[in-house]
Amino acid sequence: SILLPVVLAKPLEDELGSIMRSPQQLVQFAKETAELATPQEREMLTKALLERREAAPQAMKLLGEVRARRSRRLSSDCQGIDNETLCASCDACEWSFWSCSAKSCSSYKTETECCGNAGGVEDGCFWSSQAGQCNNMACDQITTRACEGWDDTCDEAKQVCGMVEGCTFGPCGCRDSSMECTKSDNSCMCMDSDGMGAALAILSCPVMDCAMCLKQDPSSSSLEAMQARRTGACDAKCKDVVHCDDEVECL
Repeated sequence: SILLPVVLAKPLEDELGSIMRSPQQLVQFAKETAELATPQEREMLTKALLERREAAPQAMKLLGEVRARRSRRLSSDCQGIDNETLCASCDACEWSFWSCSAKSCSSYKTETECCGNAGGVEDGCFWSSQAGQCNNMACDQITTRACEGWDDTCDEAKQVCGMVEGCTFGPCGCRDSSMECTKSDNSCMCMDSDGMGAALAILSCPVMDCAMCLKQDPSSSSLEAMQARRTGACDAKCKDVVHCDDEVECL
């Protein structure tokens, strides 16, 4: 209620343009602005209401800065809007299939819109001329539709991947440079390099090394055969882990 008269002031309407005119829209505008503003900013806007003639220029600048924060609204905020007009008033939201949702990079249909990212998509957006569409800036998404079908390792995808700093092209397509990926048949497994190092460290621990060595011959996996390998082929890997045949059985 404090902010509503400020919104209606003619100088503010001239500065911001296209102010919503129905009572419901104006109330929504005022409530949203109050939520976006800090207590100090709300106090300054209230002062502008009381001293409109002197404070209007500063208030207009402040209100413009506060309203610019709309692009950082969370997707849950968009989902809470059930009116198409109110949804369209938020830069971060779009009305589609009778509901309001947060904008994604695919919402932008031109290169200019994509690069401008007026909706504030968190990861940023990238215009792929190869795909003719706006993709999410995440490394594993920038090559979407650059190749035919489900393939993401074509030359076109490699070219797109090389355009973005921090992305590396490999057997699993475009991935973040901090990731290490391995491909087996039609599946890929990727993890960050620190995680890969930790996994390898687990697999290379002395107990694991000894156990894998003792079981390395599937054709001879009896307890007696493994006990024999303890002091034979597996001596180097097992001498500090198991010290007698009973420990082999336990392991």
